[in-house]
Amino acid sequence: MTFIGKLFLMLNVALSLGMMAAGMGLYATRTDWTEAPAKAGAPPGVLVRKKAELKDGMDAIPPAENSFKKALGDLETLERQRHVDREFYSKWLEHARTLATPENPVKAPEIDAKSGLPVYDAKTGQPKLVDAKDRKGDALASMTHYAANIAVEQKKNADTLAELKVQFDLDAKETEKLTGTAMERGLRQHILDEAVKQEGMVSEIDSTRPLFINTRVEAAIVRERIAALDRQVEALKQTLERLKRVDAGAE
Repeated sequence: MTFIGKLFLMLNVALSLGMMAAGMGLYATRTDWTEAPAKAGAPPGVLVRKKAELKDGMDAIPPAENSFKKALGDLETLERQRHVDREFYSKWLEHARTLATPENPVKAPEIDAKSGLPVYDAKTGQPKLVDAKDRKGDALASMTHYAANIAVEQKKNADTLAELKVQFDLDAKETEKLTGTAMERGLRQHILDEAVKQEGMVSEIDSTRPLFINTRVEAAIVRERIAALDRQVEALKQTLERLKRVDAGAE
């Protein structure tokens, strides 16, 4: 029984090896790697298709290479022009920033009236430049020029503000003289006080006016009495002189 089992085992191994060999053969020969053309019911070999794909790829190389060379030449031309344009724009940008004056103003591209686009020089490929002007028609100077003018005006403004502060302080002091402070009465208060005093004086004068009139009348009467007394005294003096002469025997 052991021998028969071993025999079946060996047969199973042999069949397995045979089936494995057949499968590997089928797997290895499933694709035609040769240049065999297509036959009835069979496609052409893989090498035929690969050569056709290679030919198509090689045929596509010259147009792409020519296009690349043309694009590379255009790129080199544009790159050289870019350096020239960069120097051109850098020069005029620096001019607009620091060098331009009203006599040598900022430059701006010339604009075509019809298209509204800049006008380019056919030789250099750069825009044509004209003097830039503001809305009033005055020539534009550089930012440095305007900054210097602004600095001068700011200095004038600072001086004016300082002078105004001095005048404000003087005005505040004069106002304090007029309105007064917590420690000192001002001119306005003095005026009000004087006005109150004047009103009091007027009121007092009005209240004493009858007395004043009466006093003036009495004074006039007293002056008349004094005058009458003076006349009487003068008459008595004359009488006394006459009596003296009588006593002396003059009369």
